[in-house]
Amino acid sequence: MKKRILVAVLTGVMLLSVSAAAEETEAVTEAVEAISEEAEEVTLEELGERPSYTALDYVTVGEYKDLPIELEPVVVTDEEVMEEVEYQVAMHDAYDIITDGTVEMGDIANIDYEGKKDDVAFDGGTAQGYDLEIGSGTFIPGFEEGLVGVEIGETVDIPLTFPEDYYSEELAGAEVVFTVTVNSVKQMPEISSELVNTISDGMYSTTEAYLANLKTTLEEQKQQAQDSTVNNELMTQLYNTCVVNSYPEDLVDYSVKEMNNYYTGFAQSYGMTLEDFVLQYFGMDIDTYNTEAEAAVKSSLEQELILAAVAETEGLTDLSDEEYEQGCSEYAEDLGYPSADDFKADYDESKIRASLVMDKAMQFVKDNAMITILEPETETEEPQEAITEAATE
Repeated sequence: MKKRILVAVLTGVMLLSVSAAAEETEAVTEAVEAISEEAEEVTLEELGERPSYTALDYVTVGEYKDLPIELEPVVVTDEEVMEEVEYQVAMHDAYDIITDGTVEMGDIANIDYEGKKDDVAFDGGTAQGYDLEIGSGTFIPGFEEGLVGVEIGETVDIPLTFPEDYYSEELAGAEVVFTVTVNSVKQMPEISSELVNTISDGMYSTTEAYLANLKTTLEEQKQQAQDSTVNNELMTQLYNTCVVNSYPEDLVDYSVKEMNNYYTGFAQSYGMTLEDFVLQYFGMDIDTYNTEAEAAVKSSLEQELILAAVAETEGLTDLSDEEYEQGCSEYAEDLGYPSADDFKADYDESKIRASLVMDKAMQFVKDNAMITILEPETETEEPQEAITEAATE
């Protein structure tokens, strides 16, 4: 899948981020992102069509060709494949249940435990049927180590001392005794066709096909992450070489109004005014909010202006009907729309075209970048025995 930018010009209104009310801001940002359709319908001002502009009137374009990028090769090791297998086993709870033998480091022990201080059980120190990975460091030092070698089905007392810096004042530095019963142990099963069928929800019946698909999927994920890294690094270099001298006033005003509508709709859904909303959730009066809103808009527009200026310089601003329709289809897929028509119904065409032009500009910069793939630090590892044997079943 081609990696696109999908910046604020397309995906929504830029949101304020104010350090003075960081926790409240984070909470409201999450809420705004999940705003209901009812709240979205509440607006105070008709915005009309997004203003057009000529980016080169506002931007001094610097170097944007031959920008250097160094990348690690996209390599998925057998160890990473096995880690994903283990993750899928955990997600499907497809472990082997062991009821005989002893607890070993790395096992997942199912335990009942009760912690006592001065022979009295303390709050939070008792549980039944708890799955504990031995060696994970989940419990206080000595607890997990005290279970290594214990027979499954056995009950043991483990005397321990809580760390001096433990968060509970009552338990910090306290001497306690945990009475622990080991009910069973979960262990990683051998990779088999039966296991593969279970953890792939029936999609695969052979280990060879499953492991090959898993490796391909992990490679695609790493490639997508690398594409994002390239975009971010190239954009950072463009910020350093290009200068935004000023901003289109009509577009700034439009974007500020868009932000106001967005927050006003959210505020009204809770029976609040915009003034009360920004005071409660951002910790600022309306005048400060207006100043911050304009600053946030300008900061968000810098990426658009720079890429639009590159597009104008290289003659990339015209979109064919085919490019537009293909772009809409790809955006619809990225944003989870059932069809391109559904996507287009939610977004103004001028916004879509502006975003697609930015994509073309970024792709041009990437195509003309000096990308160097670094040599691997070590030779490719030999396939792990477990994978090799499993893949030949």
